[in-house]
Amino acid sequence: DEAKKCYEDAINLEPENEQGYRYMADVLFEQEEYEESIKFYQKAWELSKDNAMLIEKGMAIKKIANKEKSKEKLNEALEIFEEVIKNDVKNGNAWWEKANCNWNLKNYKESEKCCLEACKLDPENTQIWCDLGDLAIKRKSPDEALLFFEKALFYDETYVNAHIGIATAYRYLKQYSKSIQY
Repeated sequence: DEAKKCYEDAINLEPENEQGYRYMADVLFEQEEYEESIKFYQKAWELSKDNAMLIEKGMAIKKIANKEKSKEKLNEALEIFEEVIKNDVKNGNAWWEKANCNWNLKNYKESEKCCLEACKLDPENTQIWCDLGDLAIKRKSPDEALLFFEKALFYDETYVNAHIGIATAYRYLKQYSKSIQY
């Protein structure tokens, strides 16, 4: 609450400075006040034209969508990520968020395409590699999933999701002794 007060003061003192809006939105997001955070991310974007603000806004909408199980809200978030990509095709974070929306909408082929694009732009992001592994398992391709999870471990051998993914892939391959090693 003290942080909110400080950001509110900053906004009142300099209403044309996007930073107060940005930080207020971050606090609201962290406090799971997503509807309110959206307004502040929008204002920060209007002042700065920083695509990161649109991505954060989309993530807040996605949080609401998941909470409400709303396809309409997921599509709204998806449109935001597509807008960012249209303006900045090399924005790996937007591609990844677009992949997450498509996953939640059960558009797995599109999700995989987006993850592959995100990996090209941010190859050291272990979670994207794990997401690709999860998508390969969904496609019933555990051998391919292993490659994705191993790629994640290449970048971070301590990444727990990659170890869990490898164990899961081995379980699908019915290689139980290897599965329990992870």
